[in-house]
Amino acid sequence: MEPVESRVAESLQQPAERAPAPPGEPPRRLTGRLPLPRLLGAALTGLLLYLAFPPVDLPPLAVPAVAGLVLLCRGQALRIGALV
Repeated sequence: MEPVESRVAESLQQPAERAPAPPGEPPRRLTGRLPLPRLLGAALTGLLLYLAFPPVDLPPLAVPAVAGLVLLCRGQALRIGALV
C-alpha cells in the first residue's frame, strides 16, 4: 500500500505552533481552573480514612472513604487525579 497524503496527516506530523506574545507583554501560560469541589471531597475522604484507623478506630468509615475517593478520581485527567 502507498502512504496517503492528506492535510490531517501533515498536521499530525508537525507540532502545533502558538502565536507569539505581543511585544512588551509576557507570554501567556495555559492555566486551568482548580477543581475546588473535588479537592474538598478529597479532604473529606481523607478525614474519613483518618477516623477509620486508630486512635479513633471506626473501621466501617473506611469503605465510604475509599469509594468516595474512587468516585472523585473517576474520569479525570492524570494530573487532576494525582492532585485529588
